[in-house]
Parts: sequence; C-alpha cells; structure tokens
Amino acid sequence: MIYKEFILENENISENFTFRGQLWNDVKYSTTAMSDVESLNYRKNDLERHFRKYNECNGSLSTDYNKKEKKDLFHLRITPALNYASLSEISGGLSNIDFGNQINYSIELETEFILPFNKNKWGILFEPTYQYFKAEAPHDTYIAVADYKSIKCLQGLRHYFFLSQNLKLFLIFQYIPGFSYDFNSTIYKKEIESSSSIAFGGGVGYKKFSAEMRYYVNRNLLHNYNSISTDYHRISLIIGFKIL
Repeated sequence: MIYKEFILENENISENFTFRGQLWNDVKYSTTAMSDVESLNYRKNDLERHFRKYNECNGSLSTDYNKKEKKDLFHLRITPALNYASLSEISGGLSNIDFGNQINYSIELETEFILPFNKNKWGILFEPTYQYFKAEAPHDTYIAVADYKSIKCLQGLRHYFFLSQNLKLFLIFQYIPGFSYDFNSTIYKKEIESSSSIAFGGGVGYKKFSAEMRYYVNRNLLHNYNSISTDYHRISLIIGFKIL
C-alpha cells in the first residue's frame, strides 16, 4: 500500500493517501462506505481494524501476529521411581555391616518453575520425596536391621534441550538437604540423622510424559555419630506424568 509524506516548495508537509484508494478497490467489505475509507489514517490500529472487518464480512478468520504466546511457566508432576540402592555401615574406615543391594520404590511430587528467559530452557525444582530402605545383615552373633524411611524436599535446576514442540531432552542437578522427616528410622538401633548430598541425571520428555535416570551421591545416614558412618548410594529410574 502506498503512503508517502513529502515537503512542498513552501516547506509545508503533504501526504500521499493512495492506500485509501487501494483499500476501496481491493479490500472493500459489503457495508464499506467511502467515508470509512477516507477517514483512515496510515496507522497500525486503523489498518488492523479495517482488515478485521473485511475478514468478518467475508467469513474469514483473522490472525493476530502481535498476540503474545502464553507461556506455561509452572509444572506439577507425579514421579514414581524404581531405585537400585546399597547400604553399608562403616566403622574405623572399614565396612562393618553390609546390608547389600536392593530394588525398591519411591514416590515424588515435583514442582517446577520455568525461568522466563533464555527461551524457557531453565527450571527451578522443588521435589518432596518419600523413600525407604529395609534390610537385614548377619553380624557376629546377631542379625543387624536397617529400617530407613524418609521424606525430604529436594531442590534443583533443570536445563532443557528442545528438539521439537513436544520432544525435549534435559539435564538435572539437585541438592539434598540434611533435614528430613525420618519416621524414627534406625540402623542397628542407632538413630538415623542424614547429611546433605547431591544428585544429578538426565532424561527425555514427550508431551506430558518424561523418563529420567538419576544418580544420588553417597549420603551419610549416621551423621550424628563421630566414629561411625554409612555408605548409601542410589540410582533411580524415574517416570513422570505432568498433571499441571
């Protein structure tokens, strides 16, 4: 469409409104009056309003290219996990009681806040997690029992790599605080009080579903004892389903 401003010899500014004639000839709806076109200014809002009326009268949809896409910046997932865990008690630098390896389950509720920059590639995580480990091990003339149940609130960061609108890869880093609710858990009559630790992993997400492998670095479950500690590791396969 043609619109020009130019300076006359007397230095006054004049305007070329050829675009009005173009609209009258080519983009005229059934109820268009000449006065409607003559009153149009070469401004974005005036032109958008005219084209919107034209599309409505012709039964066509209008696309607003200026409308900002609503970003989904909050996620809530339920994330059950299958764990491969090992636990041993260490005294004097040597493994004192080995409770072996076991496969168990845990359940997590993951809250994620997407940071509104860097194309939404970063998320902050808060993840209340329930886990347990229960085993027996022969030691001298008795059977030692480890009965560990815990609820912790993990915090972390997730970084996404978007492959398509629905498919993405991600890496995750988490901090596991020492504070937790341990249901009076014990390892051979010694009360559990765990230290802080970290975990890291990666996975894939597709629409509302995700799958992730995560490794939990050794955490001392007997942090309140000076001469005794534990070696507690866990590898988890986590399946997630987004409910929000």
